[in-house]
Formats: sequence, structure tokens, C-alpha cells
Amino acid sequence: MTGFPWQIGDALLAADLNAAIAGGGAVPAGGSIQAAIDALPATGGEVRLSPNTTYVVTTAIASSKPNVRLSASDWSAVIQRGPALAGTLLQLMGAGCLIEGMTFDGNGSVNTSGQAEVQISGANSRITNVQVINSAGVIMVAATGAGCRVDHCTLTGMGTSLSTQRGYGIWAINHVQVFIDHNKITGTGIDGIGVDGPGSIVDANYIKGCHCWSGSAGAQTAIYPYVGADAGTVFSNNFIGQGGSVTSGALEAGGNNLTISGNTIVNQYGGAIGVDSGHGITITGNTIVNVGLDGSGAQDGITIQPGVTDFSITGNRVGDDATPPTMRWPIIVQTGASDRYAITGNVLAPNTDANNRIVDGGTGVIKVIQDNAGADTVVPYAVSGTTTQLYSGSHVQRLQNSGTLAITSIAAQNTMRGTVKILLPNAAFVFTAGNNINNTVTATPNVPLIMVCDDLGKWWVR
Repeated sequence: MTGFPWQIGDALLAADLNAAIAGGGAVPAGGSIQAAIDALPATGGEVRLSPNTTYVVTTAIASSKPNVRLSASDWSAVIQRGPALAGTLLQLMGAGCLIEGMTFDGNGSVNTSGQAEVQISGANSRITNVQVINSAGVIMVAATGAGCRVDHCTLTGMGTSLSTQRGYGIWAINHVQVFIDHNKITGTGIDGIGVDGPGSIVDANYIKGCHCWSGSAGAQTAIYPYVGADAGTVFSNNFIGQGGSVTSGALEAGGNNLTISGNTIVNQYGGAIGVDSGHGITITGNTIVNVGLDGSGAQDGITIQPGVTDFSITGNRVGDDATPPTMRWPIIVQTGASDRYAITGNVLAPNTDANNRIVDGGTGVIKVIQDNAGADTVVPYAVSGTTTQLYSGSHVQRLQNSGTLAITSIAAQNTMRGTVKILLPNAAFVFTAGNNINNTVTATPNVPLIMVCDDLGKWWVR
């Protein structure tokens, strides 16, 4: 082995596939590929497919030998699923295997019992420059071996809604590190990419029209949490275009120490980035334009579910230039026990909806929300008789409430700086704690008060 773990050295025994084809014929038997692999020595070797040739596979091809290299000069070499074949079409289970340069044709068969068109399950194996088409099975490409890589492949799904939850693009669910990069994935039934391995890298992929299944809401890509693992996945520099059904968003993610950076996400039916669980999460440098095309009015740019902690959302651009706009909130922390986070330096533009703001429902107090261009911060409390905490470090906050007398007390934490806009229709409220705030103010019905806190903690009404 040389270089990266997925690189195969040149000193591999070559087996002439054509010599294994008995009787010739216009359509070679897929079993000839199995025969050629079986003829390799125990240490592995190379099997080359002939160009402009379709190999019809009626019995699944599998091998546990290491260092098997299955290659072709171009995509005119086709491995096609026979119409009666269930199960995985081709699987290499040995370490250090390589599949490159050919087409896998699922033949449109609804493969109800199968797992994949092509799978690598041995450590440090690789699938590169492969095309997968006409797959109506469960998975197009499966990478389940530690250190496996899938790169520079083109996966074209059926682009239609299947009756059951199947049709994944690249499926790497085995709790091991994998590398998925520079692939083009379109029209899959469910996720274009699904990964759960600690330390995995998903980089520079093109995903569009995926998650065609409309049985429930979901996303075109997914990072699934693996309980107990702290080595984070990196999801970076990917382009995610419009999904395949009105239930599809861009990315659903969970787990610890994730990095979601530099991605471009446009025209989503659902939301763009949703984090369901975990801690130590960084969301930075992403560009998100136009979400909520499903018309529900409840889709957001970046969503943090309750209980996610120790995260930062920085340097992102989140906007909606549709007419009328369809995005609800650019950034929202759902109401719940989230704490220890920073939402800073984001640009919320283009933005044609004056009501779009950062919504902060995290109940923790160790947090900073500041320096976000084009955004107020909405603190969504509306419980009568409760005290709403304003936390330090926030330059602009906006208490939004459509009820009457719903908030009666507001307390400042530490030293507030900047501007607080308070919109409390018909509500009388009292500043009750700290920083020289002991002033009673009665709001004029339906007229916002603007209060400014100076560097000494003094509050001024204007």
C-alpha cells in the first residue's frame, strides 16, 4: 500500500476477464466477473472489464479477498442487475479493494430484499469514478468499511417517489470513519448521503433532487448521531440544490463535535440545516438562500433543537429573496435547555421579509448573540407573570409578544450593552434586577419602546 490508505499500488496481478468468459456471446454472463475474481491469488489482483460491454448479473458477485481491483477504462463497461436478482449486486469485503471506471445499472428493479448495487465493506477500500444508474433498490453505493472512500462518482436515482422508504445514494452507516467527496448525486429516493462514522469527512459533493420519498419529512443529506463517539464529522463545501419532494430539506445532523462549514444551500422545500442533538457543534461560513418552498410557513434557515449545547453559529449568510418570502426565521434556537453558545457575525441577507429575525429560545444564560447584520434577536417568551432574562453581550434584542400583559417582569444579566427593542402591546412591565435598573415603565398600547443601555449599564428610554 502506498500513499493514502485507499490508494492501491500498481504491482497487482492482472487477470484477463475475457479469458474467463465461456462461449463468447453478445451479452456476457455476469458470472464471468465472479470467476475472474475467484481466479486471483489469495493476496488479490486486478480484474479488467471490457469497454462497450454489458455484463448481466444473475447471481450476486462477492469476494472476501484483499486488494482486489475491479477496473474499466470508461463507463461503457456496464455491470447490470438481472431482473430476478435480489440482494447486493456486487460486494468486495476484503481490505484495500478498489472499484473504478465502470457503470452499475440497477435495471429499474425494485429490489425489496437487497441492500446495494455496489458495496465495499473491507477497511481502506475505495470506489472512484463509477456511475450508478436505474437503481430502484435500497442503496446505490454502500461504504461500510473503516477508512473507505467514495469519490468522483455519479449517482443518478430514479427521480420518482417510491412506495416505501428506499433508494439511498451513498450509505455509510456502520459507525466507522469514511470519506465521501466530489460526487454528483441526484434523484435518490431518500438521502443522497447518509453517514454516522466518527471523524468522517463529507466534502465537495453536489446533491440535488434527492429525498423523493414523500412519506415523511426529511433531508437530502444526513449525519446520524453515534452515541458515545466524540470524534466529529466534517460536512463541508457541498452544494445542495432543490430537493425531490415537498418534504425534503438540505441537512439533518446530530452528534458531537460536528463541523458544518462552507456549504451552499439553495431553494429548499424544507429547512436548510437542522441540528437535532449533540454538543461541540460549529456551523460556519455557509450560504443559505431561500427555504420553505413547501409553503408551510414554518421552515427555517438554521434550526437548533432543544438541548443542543456548546455550539457556535458564525459567519453564515442566510437570506430569502423570494417574492413573497417563504423562509420563516434565518436562525432559530428552539425553546428548551440549550446553553453555552454563540451566534455572531452572521449576515441575514438578502431578506425581503421584515419579520425575519434570530429567534432564541434557549433557556441557558451562558450565551452571546451579537453583531449579526440585518437581524434583531427575538426572545420568544410569552408566559404571564414570569421574568425574562436579558443576557450580556447582546447588541440588539427584541422581545416580541402578541398577547396582553403576557410579560410582567424583565431582568438584566450582568452588564447589558447596545439596544433593546421591546414590543409589548398593552403590557405594563418592570425592570427588576441589576445594573441600576429599577424603573417602572408602562408601554403605550401597540407602540414599541426602544431602550438603550450604555457602557455603564444605565438604561435610557427614547
